[in-house]
Amino acid sequence: MISYRSKLLVLLAVLWTCIASAQELPQDPNLVKGTLRNGLTYYIYPHAEPKKQAIVRLYLKAGSILEEEDQQGLAHFLEHMAFNGTTHFEKNELITFLESQGVKFGSDLNAHTSFDETVYKLQVPLENEQVLEKTMTIMADWAGGVLNDSLEIEKERGVVLEEWRKGQGASDRMRKAYLPILLNNSRYAKRLPIGKTQVLKTFPRERIVSFYQDWYRPNLMAVAVVGDVDAKNVEKLIRKNFKKLRNPKHARERQYYGVPAHRDTLTAIVTDAEATNLDFSFFRKMEGMSAITTKEAYQAYLMRVFFDRLASERFRRVSETETPFRSGSLSVSNLLGSTDALAGGTSLYREQIAEGVKGYVVEQERIMRYGFTPSEIEKVRKNYMMQLIQSADGEEKSDAGTYLNEIKANFYEGHAMVSRQTELELAREFMPKLDSVAVMNYILSLQGEGNVVLLLTAPKNDSIQVPSEQELKSWIAQAKAQQVLPWENAEEIPDKLLPVLPTPGNVVAEQRVEAIDATVWQLSNGARVVIKPTDFDHDRIILSGFRQGGIYALDSSKYVTGLFAKSVIGLSGAGEFSRSGLSRFLAGNTASATMVIAQSREGLAASADTRDTESMFQLLHLKWMSPRADSTTFVTTKQRAIESIENSLLSPSYAYGRALTTMLNGESYVTAALTPERVQQQLRYEDVVSVYKERFGSARGFTFIILGNFTPAQMKPYVEQYLASLPATEVRTDYVYHGPEVKEEEATLVEHAGEAQKSQVNLFYQGDNFEFNYPYMLRQQLLEEVLKAKLRVNLREENGGVYGVGVASSSTVKPAPLYRIRIAFTCAPENVDFLVGEVENEIAHAAADPTYFEEELVRVKKQLLEERKKDIKRNTFWSAELRRHFYYDLAGWEYFTDYEKLLNGITAADLSRDVQKYLVQQPKIKAILMPKETSNL
Repeated sequence: MISYRSKLLVLLAVLWTCIASAQELPQDPNLVKGTLRNGLTYYIYPHAEPKKQAIVRLYLKAGSILEEEDQQGLAHFLEHMAFNGTTHFEKNELITFLESQGVKFGSDLNAHTSFDETVYKLQVPLENEQVLEKTMTIMADWAGGVLNDSLEIEKERGVVLEEWRKGQGASDRMRKAYLPILLNNSRYAKRLPIGKTQVLKTFPRERIVSFYQDWYRPNLMAVAVVGDVDAKNVEKLIRKNFKKLRNPKHARERQYYGVPAHRDTLTAIVTDAEATNLDFSFFRKMEGMSAITTKEAYQAYLMRVFFDRLASERFRRVSETETPFRSGSLSVSNLLGSTDALAGGTSLYREQIAEGVKGYVVEQERIMRYGFTPSEIEKVRKNYMMQLIQSADGEEKSDAGTYLNEIKANFYEGHAMVSRQTELELAREFMPKLDSVAVMNYILSLQGEGNVVLLLTAPKNDSIQVPSEQELKSWIAQAKAQQVLPWENAEEIPDKLLPVLPTPGNVVAEQRVEAIDATVWQLSNGARVVIKPTDFDHDRIILSGFRQGGIYALDSSKYVTGLFAKSVIGLSGAGEFSRSGLSRFLAGNTASATMVIAQSREGLAASADTRDTESMFQLLHLKWMSPRADSTTFVTTKQRAIESIENSLLSPSYAYGRALTTMLNGESYVTAALTPERVQQQLRYEDVVSVYKERFGSARGFTFIILGNFTPAQMKPYVEQYLASLPATEVRTDYVYHGPEVKEEEATLVEHAGEAQKSQVNLFYQGDNFEFNYPYMLRQQLLEEVLKAKLRVNLREENGGVYGVGVASSSTVKPAPLYRIRIAFTCAPENVDFLVGEVENEIAHAAADPTYFEEELVRVKKQLLEERKKDIKRNTFWSAELRRHFYYDLAGWEYFTDYEKLLNGITAADLSRDVQKYLVQQPKIKAILMPKETSNL
């Protein structure tokens, strides 16, 4: 008989074994994490890229879920108030100061509020040493110094109500109908962040102050700073600015919520007359994943990621076949709060709703019963490991902002933040254990009874037969009852991308462009290559190519086929490879290549790690020379296109969009509506490959741009073998379609459609008289940003009439000269005329008086200079700008070498003249979409 003492020793030994086996994950050694006495957590992650930049976050574990009945919407409203007056910055001074330092409102300066969190976001340049100190002052002000001034609250009501208005429509109405069912009437279903309009209109100041005092407290907060910073200095600034914050003496308990369990299957079938999609969704709710702090927890997390990727890849494979549904998905993720869910769904065809639901359920059952094949698992394993290796190897060159998600997960979820090298080592340890048996065991753990929600959303239309709840459940039962066979993957895959290597061509001429440290090669087949070595990305190469032509160079009878040829060819594989076969062959390989047929040009984009350089060139050569148009892919592409168009016809804005297109561009085979009938008749299988070969039958006239961590000597053999060997026959690049005729008189379009009480306003100014060069393009960019700043102050800050206002300027000389400036916003129907008048006033002021916007111009220039400092260190910037330079045959290299001088040479008087020429003196096209029935909010 075992004594009590012996039992106790055995029990302690078992407990010690369990504790000892739970190996804690090591914190990333570069992370500095601490906690102030008041409970505020801070994170500092020094990282050299981008240079002289810091990215700062203020995290708050509070959101709309904590609002009381008469506070609904105030967590989000409070986020707005943080930009409208704090202890150290009156009214809009905070935005003005940051913009003067090169911070751009919206991209570098922003915030968001959700159910359980509020996050304030800043990215600041650090050339001025005082900026980081000021930034910490701003963050501390948001944490404890928001004034919530009564007058500012009244002004901001309109802005928040316009944000609410902008979200109104079919999606919002349906969401409000199904969320109580999906979330089982939990608190989440009753605390949408945007809140209730009645509260937003009438709440007294003390209710928003009460929320601020209750929940904006240091023990619910974290401040994070990542970037090119000194950790000790930042830590000093954090202590200086945040140590004064205090928690309330009688602090309210911060409650956390989940979604209540239910044993039965809940069903929501929701329709709306303005809905444009037909979707089925499935949810099985479960307990949330625990914090990833040990190796064992990481292994469980890895299995979840692995399953999600396997399911995504399976449904991608399914989509390549003829299925009764359009697309499908299945994954495990957090639903809300402490509740996770196995969730999936599919987009359906209106004529095959029952077949689509059943077909999706069968594919889901195939996964849940049999799991995945060894070849599927091996492919996902290779690709996942490749990504982790890329991440670890390229860490030094990665952007500091990439660390923020991990820091955020540590604060909100308690997940350990490990180094990328540690994660790679963990994956190498556990990945071999994720075989088909382990995956199947995980799938079995996801199954169970209860907590299931079925959701179907659809247009409310006589032509669509929406099922009842009982019918939907019976379809699912029928699908589960039928015989389901395991997935088969017996496709033979070639062992080489190219069975025979092409005969090389030659570099026949070379020119150095010292200004940008580039080399231009002329090839024997009439193409040219621009080579620019860079060290911005670790061991990475990107290649792009283009030539004038594209869809506009096709005969009008092939126009519709031209629109879809890229998709069909891209989804069909190449040479002897099917799409899935090519994907399997390239598992673990970083090479990619995509062929593009755009409106006025054809082109391509390819990339790889340098170790896979030859694979990239071979893949590009294969796709160029051996296109495929799989008949099944063509049929599904055509079917999905027709269904999408039919669905778009249900949108209340469809007629408005069509009328606007005709007004702006006139009538032609290019601008004519893409109707289901037109696609049915003019999208022809027999034309797909011929269209592709017409545009890619020759490389003559192509320009290729290659950037990356290499020398020209290393790249030359690949260029001669795989690019110079492409065909050199003559090719037609002139356009059949020459662009729209520019309207020479003012025009107004007013359409009435939609139930939501909101109006969409679009103002267009366009013309064809301009000199397309770098000074012009820079002036247009400045004009766009200055107008946006002026209109934001007037329409949003002063009048509370909009949530946001967009200004976009675009110009081209191909296929014909055309510039177009668009000003757009959403507002209350009764405010349309007033706000349009204010836009016209701002334009008139800018045209008449250059001093009117001088301060904004100084700030915008500073912002563009800061953007350029970041851009100039990115391969993507160089690739895009060199394509533009060579495609439009632009003169000079000052845009690359003397940007600041070029920018500062533009004066307010220059912009004032441009406003006069390109807006005031051009006919205005005004297009307004009003609600079907106009009434007060």
